[in-house]
Amino acid sequence: MLLVLVLGPGCSDLLGFETPHVVVDADPDTAALPHCDYATPFDAPIKVPGLSLPNTDERTARLLPDELTAFFNGGAVSSQLFVATRPSVTDPFGTPTELASLNTAQTFDPSPSRDGLTLYYSADTGGGIQRLFVARRTTLTDSFTQGGQLTNVSPSMSSEGDGQPYLPGDTPNDELWFTSNRAGGLGGSDIWRATFDGTTFVNPVLVPELSSSYTDWLPVLSRDKLTVYFSTDRPTSLGDLDIWTSHRDQATDPFPPPHPVDEVNSADGERSTWLSDDDCRLYLFRVDPSGRDVYVAVRRP
Repeated sequence: MLLVLVLGPGCSDLLGFETPHVVVDADPDTAALPHCDYATPFDAPIKVPGLSLPNTDERTARLLPDELTAFFNGGAVSSQLFVATRPSVTDPFGTPTELASLNTAQTFDPSPSRDGLTLYYSADTGGGIQRLFVARRTTLTDSFTQGGQLTNVSPSMSSEGDGQPYLPGDTPNDELWFTSNRAGGLGGSDIWRATFDGTTFVNPVLVPELSSSYTDWLPVLSRDKLTVYFSTDRPTSLGDLDIWTSHRDQATDPFPPPHPVDEVNSADGERSTWLSDDDCRLYLFRVDPSGRDVYVAVRRP
């Protein structure tokens, strides 16, 4: 069963968008659900209550489809995994809980499957080199098992790192998008994609139309894989990394040349992290002199 948030009339909530109601659909047709048009600009990003805390860093928030559970990096140096929940989208997130069974000295960028039972993430395996890992649990109340390395996608190479995994699709395991500085890229960190063979992810390939000789980070795709957001420091960026986007007509097409999402970018750094099923809310984190905080940018259907 999938819980789908649909924006309806009502007073403004804590996140700055109209109060949603929940539609329950056992076999949803996403094309039939109310969606926001890709061409509609977002409102200015605002901080997410409970995920933007004083004196700590919060980053890379990825949510379950109902937007009531968020997995993210936190702590003094943003290098530990946490989860936080809220009773409704109009409430702030509660006190975060550390995912102690998964955390090492440097653990980053959690990305849950849609059912919340599988979690992909990256971890430093030594010398500042990150690899991709996966952890699983049987129920939503269980702890995740200690993660195993995705050796078919992210093998132990001497100087090449992989990070920032993202699951975009309807099934838990159809594609895994990530970033890497491995050989075969265009320079810096590039965007890559691996497919699922029924058991594990295999055959990572460069996504050349979204990669460059600059830093290209944190790919975030819509559920139908027609829209992508990512963060880059290409020459027209306002400061640090900005969020860029591209939209294609079919999931089998290459993406057209990307462009900045001007309304969410600033002289501070912005990183895209998660997009709601209806394409109406883009979660991100911003890097400014005070630290890192989680924001959401909203647009209307």
